[in-house]
Amino acid sequence: MSIFNTSFCSYSVRLGEYNENTDPDCQKVENSEKDLCADTYQDVIIEMAITHPDYSPTLFTNDIGIIRLKTQAKLYQNNINTVCLPFDDKGKKIGGAKYEVVGWGATEMSWAYPILQKAVIPLYDSKM
Repeated sequence: MSIFNTSFCSYSVRLGEYNENTDPDCQKVENSEKDLCADTYQDVIIEMAITHPDYSPTLFTNDIGIIRLKTQAKLYQNNINTVCLPFDDKGKKIGGAKYEVVGWGATEMSWAYPILQKAVIPLYDSKM
């Protein structure tokens, strides 16, 4: 299994995490005494990591990489799933749409924000 990730990486990846400060990740259910909780996250060891050849850790440009996991992730959990890349079945880029990206890291408020962040971005054409 391969994962797209930022180039800054470590020995393992964490899958299925939402808030790094809580385990498990739960939310209150209205009119209920019970919380709704996600499955526990998975820490999976990295077998191989490839960073973008033009990655710049000082400028944060080309901050993407591909990671091969040493073991298979448990995709049956409700908080872990696969994503589709913006290509058709012939490998041609699908343009004109917006795509959702998620991750932790720097925000306007903090360098290491513990809650998973989400943004919608356009497909970037490197030939522009």
